[in-house]
Amino acid sequence: MRPVAFATSFIDMRLKGTGTLSAENRGAPDRSSGIRLTANHAAKELHHMSGKRKWSLTSKRAKSSAVRSRNTAERERRRATILGFQELESRTLLSITTSLSSGVLDVNLSAAGDQALIAPSGSTIDISGTNFSLQAFTGVTTLVVQGANTASQDVPNQGVTFGGSGGTIALDAAAGTAALDVSGVTSVSFTDVTIAASSGDVNVTASETTSAAAMQATSKPNVSVSVTGATIKADNVQLLASASSSFTNSAPVGGALNALGVAAEVADLEPSASVMVQGPSTTIAVNGTGGNVTIAANAGVTITSSSTVGTTFAGSAVNPVDAAIAVSIVDSSAAAQVAGGSTVKAGTGSGTVSITSSNTTTVTTEVDGAGAVGGATGAVTLDNSNSQASVSGGSTVTGNAVNVTASTVNTATTTAKSMATGAGPNSAVQNLLAGKVDPGYLASATPPAPDPGKKTSPAETAFSAGLPLGIAAAVAVTKFTPTTQAFVDSSTITAGSTIDIGASSDNNAITTADGKATTSNSNLSVGVGVATSDAIASNSAMVESTTGTTTLTAPTIAVGATSPAASSTGAERKSCCAKISPTWMLPW
Repeated sequence: MRPVAFATSFIDMRLKGTGTLSAENRGAPDRSSGIRLTANHAAKELHHMSGKRKWSLTSKRAKSSAVRSRNTAERERRRATILGFQELESRTLLSITTSLSSGVLDVNLSAAGDQALIAPSGSTIDISGTNFSLQAFTGVTTLVVQGANTASQDVPNQGVTFGGSGGTIALDAAAGTAALDVSGVTSVSFTDVTIAASSGDVNVTASETTSAAAMQATSKPNVSVSVTGATIKADNVQLLASASSSFTNSAPVGGALNALGVAAEVADLEPSASVMVQGPSTTIAVNGTGGNVTIAANAGVTITSSSTVGTTFAGSAVNPVDAAIAVSIVDSSAAAQVAGGSTVKAGTGSGTVSITSSNTTTVTTEVDGAGAVGGATGAVTLDNSNSQASVSGGSTVTGNAVNVTASTVNTATTTAKSMATGAGPNSAVQNLLAGKVDPGYLASATPPAPDPGKKTSPAETAFSAGLPLGIAAAVAVTKFTPTTQAFVDSSTITAGSTIDIGASSDNNAITTADGKATTSNSNLSVGVGVATSDAIASNSAMVESTTGTTTLTAPTIAVGATSPAASSTGAERKSCCAKISPTWMLPW
């Protein structure tokens, strides 16, 4: 039922001895304007209002003419003041709104999950979508689509689809301005449609930025731009997808997370950004000889996980659990692809086609147990980032310059500082080091029913004392498995000046396990710092012909994969003192 606005004028209805009702509009400026209704007619009107519209009337209802007032006082007592209602236009808040002014059509998405469909229909543009019935617009020269996503506000799953049985959306904006401008949404797709800007640019940006601060956090923003069986033509064309996630938490770690018997801080961030141009009937082109085409995907992760361990009890710091672990899991992806026989053309005079992807991660994972007593600390960083830029599947790319480049920049600082008494021989951390538990288990395990086929809980093996590193007081583990790839496969690229196919990977890791906080008079266990850094990086730039012929034509062609000399991967171990009693068997 639509919402209704109520008028605030009052109808003063009183019984008359003649069997009629007189009504006076008490809220009107002119008090003399009256309304005369028969009693039966008034009763029917009241019934109509209260029955059909389900109005709730709080005043007394007018009675029939058979009821007589005995005197003036009685009549005054029986006076009934009835609230009149006036139904106004709907006040429903639409998720999608539109406005057309001087040829500029604005389409706004406001709520999470909003979806808009923009389709040509002859010379008109049809708009429909979430809580928005189809409307047709004519005389449109500039189209602006704005979602609610910003760098500081996350409104997920907003999408825009341009499509319509091969029809054309014709636009014409001033040179140097955007004829089509899309931003603030998480996905944009062009399917079986032509966007033809005789003047002006096409700028399309899909983006999402998420942030979290909870002790256990998972974030997986998925951003995409796709062009399939469509044509886009303008002075300049930009298709951009950008996804980023951040996590910040410096709260003390205490108490058991689950049946692992481990206090844990877990960040699992998995942003994905992709731009896909595909299909033999797909064309992206510019109007003149100097226009540029940019196809770019960017992903980013920032984690600052810095935890302290220990609670105060009777004036002393104690650790309430067997171990404290901070885990940072990064699985981010950026892909910019031209595939499936599609055609991309920049201006042959000075225009550039740029097909680029970048993935940047900055991760700090630290557990400081120096102020706590008993147990072990573990800091784990797992970074599986990938970046891919490619032309494949019989596609054709032309311009004065063509760049197909991919890059990854990974920086991780992983630090574990031991507790005062170090770790006992049954420490849960030993199972992690012995390969008996995947660090990712901490992010997904929700006992009592974790998946035993994939991971084994430290609680299940905690009584098997004496494993190789059971006496470690501080453990720091960093594992990099980034993939950076730029390639051209079974396609044709023609450039008037240069073709650059390049991949660059810059991996930097500092991994430190510090056992110095373990005191020399500990009767429980020893203080040993164990730091492990493992990097398995793939960085490649390729030209290949897996399904057809690859042809590159340009005065200068460069193909290369680089890793800056400044990149470093290392581990530092700091050990302290040792004293262990053979009579101790810890119950953890």
